[in-house]
Amino acid sequence: GYRAAHEAWEARRSQFLRRVAREFAAKHPNPARAFGVLGEMMGSLHDCGCESTPVFFLASLAQDHPRLALGIVDCAVRHPAAHLARIVHMILVQLPPACDADVQALLDRASRTASPLLRFSVAHYYWSNGHRGTPSSGHVAVLRRLLRHRDENAAAIAIESLRRLGQGNAALAIRLLLGARIGASKERASAACKCFDRRFGVDPAALTADGGVVSSRYRSNVQSPASAGEIPPKTSTTAAG
Repeated sequence: GYRAAHEAWEARRSQFLRRVAREFAAKHPNPARAFGVLGEMMGSLHDCGCESTPVFFLASLAQDHPRLALGIVDCAVRHPAAHLARIVHMILVQLPPACDADVQALLDRASRTASPLLRFSVAHYYWSNGHRGTPSSGHVAVLRRLLRHRDENAAAIAIESLRRLGQGNAALAIRLLLGARIGASKERASAACKCFDRRFGVDPAALTADGGVVSSRYRSNVQSPASAGEIPPKTSTTAAG
């Protein structure tokens, strides 16, 4: 059936990508050289008007050759203008748990740079990674930095990432949200409101008093339900009576 055919195709694709990654790693074992080659490839695609990203190849490279992948990300952090800077999260999320200390160190360095592309990618790491398990103190420090950063895009993505954290650790998600810089930003307030969801975030029914303060405070910053990702209630045009 279709399912069996699709699984067979996925297996063939995985084998092909792993073979390509193995050949790439053998040909370019030096991280700086590998970084340069990938940059040239992505630059050529960009010049041709193609915005495609080699997501599956990068995933295979990270899974099977983690030390090379970490070296490539290190180069991207040191060269934030490169094409790879905006997608380092696609490599980092695929690295095995044994590399977490190195991943955290790279995220910390990237979040401290002046590059909005790197900050955007760091925030996306936490958004797409789903906060596997309880984040270490190092990851929490990086998140706090992003949550209070003046970079609107990175901060909003980091705030929304707490929605996933809240599924498994509501107390930590609320604590981090309390420390986020919201101000008068509708984007940040909207992202904060999305953290409260019965199935996909912090269950509003289970909120403590502090959590209630968070929810009401951030919702007051949103001018309309639509800006918080909600559908405004319909208003009847039929006269009563």
